Amino acid sequence: MYGGKRARPKSHENSQELDENACPNATKKRRTDKDFDVIGDKRLELDDLTSNFSEDDESTYTDSDDSIPLHRSDHSPKKKRPSSPPSNHNDNNAKMLSTPDNKYVLNDCIQKNCHFNKLSDEMMLSIFLWLPKVQLSRVALVCKRWRCIAYDDTLWGRLDLNNKSLHPRNLEHVLKRGVLVLRLTGAIIPSPVIKPNSSYLPLNFVSKIQYLDLTMAQISDEGLAELLKTCRHLRKLSLENCPLNQAVCEQIGHNVELEVLNLTSATGLKSNGLEAILACCTKLYALNVAWTAMDQETLNTLSVTLSQSIKYLNVAGCRKNLSDDHVKKVIEKCPNLEELDLSDCTNLTSVTLECIIAKLDKLEHLSLSRCYNMANSNFKSLEKMESLDYLELFGVLHDSVLNALTNDMETISINHFPFSSIARPTTGYRRTSLWGLRVRD
Repeated sequence: MYGGKRARPKSHENSQELDENACPNATKKRRTDKDFDVIGDKRLELDDLTSNFSEDDESTYTDSDDSIPLHRSDHSPKKKRPSSPPSNHNDNNAKMLSTPDNKYVLNDCIQKNCHFNKLSDEMMLSIFLWLPKVQLSRVALVCKRWRCIAYDDTLWGRLDLNNKSLHPRNLEHVLKRGVLVLRLTGAIIPSPVIKPNSSYLPLNFVSKIQYLDLTMAQISDEGLAELLKTCRHLRKLSLENCPLNQAVCEQIGHNVELEVLNLTSATGLKSNGLEAILACCTKLYALNVAWTAMDQETLNTLSVTLSQSIKYLNVAGCRKNLSDDHVKKVIEKCPNLEELDLSDCTNLTSVTLECIIAKLDKLEHLSLSRCYNMANSNFKSLEKMESLDYLELFGVLHDSVLNALTNDMETISINHFPFSSIARPTTGYRRTSLWGLRVRD
């Protein structure tokens, strides 16, 4: 009864339909798989068809007016390149299309639509003349034409780098621009200032600088010599509080057109260096060597080599080294002096005063401040000098004596200028100019 074979369940022809009815999600999954198989076959057929297209059939669409190639849509199917080499026309189009952002075509469009291209170089130059130097440097990056115009010498005639911190060799770019008036007051100028045999500057380069102010600049004596080596047309130079050596003095001497030289508080001024300057710069008419700690030998060189063209001379601060004999020799060499500053020269006596009255008939301004050995001199005798307008006697006379002298000498103004302005680039309220020349834009 229990030992027979186990009967199998009766199969139904509609078992699949029963399963589908029983699980609708499974049925939907099978149908979608079949649809994707059909679509995949159709995609393969399309790829086979497009592979037979030639490059002429996929020609680039262009605008009829400007012939500017248009980009193909990113969603269009990619087509295979034929094995045969394309024609030159198609090759050029392909190159233009392959460049990022189509830059060549865009440049052509910009050139055609740029209104500045309709202006002449002279008109562009007159427009750039109103731009500051920082904007000129940025404008020069636009194109070659703008760079050529922006670097014209007429736009870079004057440059103010007051209290700027420069990088090494920055001045090479400044000198090549053709600057005539350069202000470097208080600037930090690291070495190398100008590289020897620089690839940026031509061999034996000579700058166009005529007015140079290096007052209180932080620069080494070697760097100063490198800078002055490129200057051969200097007319006015200020090296106040700068380090000097023999090489620097020799480079100064090469500027035979030099007219004004300010060496106030400069260090390292020796006899040989001063001789190298004065022997060559025969057109010098204003010289300031105050507080340079000149020794007896240097003062002897000064009194012997001074040119007759000197009209303004400042030798203040020599303390005990400057004597009456030195002043006498200076007056003999420079009879045309109009302004003389002998302040803080404590060894001078009334002999110097008598020599000044006797030989300097063109003197207009005399400074004898803190010359204590002249306290008993007859200053009232200076009334004999018809040309004298100003007299500085700070710290020499007591207030009562000074007031009496002021009342007696009505034609001469006493103690009107406490500081000397001989050969200095900036005086008074004119802080943005050099020797009367405007520097800032």
